[in-house]
Amino acid sequence: PTGYFGIFKEIADMFVRLGESGLHTDETFLPDISVGTHWSKHWKASNFDQAYSPRKRYEHAYPKRFPQSLSNPQEPFCYPEESLGEFRRWFRENYLGEGKFATYLSNQKKVKSLPPAFAEKALLALKSG
Repeated sequence: PTGYFGIFKEIADMFVRLGESGLHTDETFLPDISVGTHWSKHWKASNFDQAYSPRKRYEHAYPKRFPQSLSNPQEPFCYPEESLGEFRRWFRENYLGEGKFATYLSNQKKVKSLPPAFAEKALLALKSG
């Protein structure tokens, strides 16, 4: 909605940077749920509804070719635009910098939805930016 941002769109740069590093992704690589879960916990713990304005839910649907589409429609949170800088800092410093993304990749390797070398290459690609 106007005046709000969503996680999926805000992490699009991640997909571009991975692609530029030769790591092309498909429907099995969707860290938006991981990012959204961690950011939501941070949002609540930081009492950002008071600091900014309340987040709200919106309807989202994965494309039919994605396995996640079986649970459509989704109702993730969207966040006030004025908190976008806070999200970007948190994403860079906490999600990427403190290892949450590494944990996501490790879990995806365990369920065999990512090739083993992908995780190491992805971490290097995102560390440089």
